[in-house]
Amino acid sequence: KVKQRDHRIIAQPAFHANGDTQFVVTEHKISVPIAYDNQEKIDEKEDKEGRIDVYFSVLEIVKDDDIGWWKSLNNKSPKERAELYVKKIDLKDANGLMLYLQGGPGFGSPAPVSGLGLSSTGSWAGKALLGNYYERIILMDQRGTGKSTPITKQWLEKKYPDLFLLDRQDDKMNTQTLEEIRLSFNVTKNEGEKVMEAEKIVTNF
Repeated sequence: KVKQRDHRIIAQPAFHANGDTQFVVTEHKISVPIAYDNQEKIDEKEDKEGRIDVYFSVLEIVKDDDIGWWKSLNNKSPKERAELYVKKIDLKDANGLMLYLQGGPGFGSPAPVSGLGLSSTGSWAGKALLGNYYERIILMDQRGTGKSTPITKQWLEKKYPDLFLLDRQDDKMNTQTLEEIRLSFNVTKNEGEKVMEAEKIVTNF
């Protein structure tokens, strides 16, 4: 399962300064099944056409003594970057993560820096990080949006004629995709209080 998830950091870490605070953005991709009901069949045949890529970026604050480590990722392969990153952050649970889901219609998540201000009053993201509510923000391009694998009507009709089945499974697949991101970081599920805290930060900003 871990091998098939194929977690990669597809670009060099990007640094952005806001006053005395240094932020870093990493761009991730993982491979997920098109339809989770066919997971066993996909596992057996290792059918790459049965999987798509989901993109997400991670925004976090850089500690001064970690800058050298971040820059050392520049010469690594995408897969090596992801492996080193997961080992470095060593998450025991998901309480320090804030996951943002774009409400639609059909767009990817806002781009860090250009789409989100990084000051404590510039955006909910800046407030969440600089206010020490969260250590990292995950901005996910849900299936078929943004930099994730495009999913068009023609593509679906060709690969999966039973479109109504996929429509009925949409909520389930999105939930499963979020689970894939969580598992990529080897963390347990968020506690309910942290989820409500995240909703409060975004809603009240």
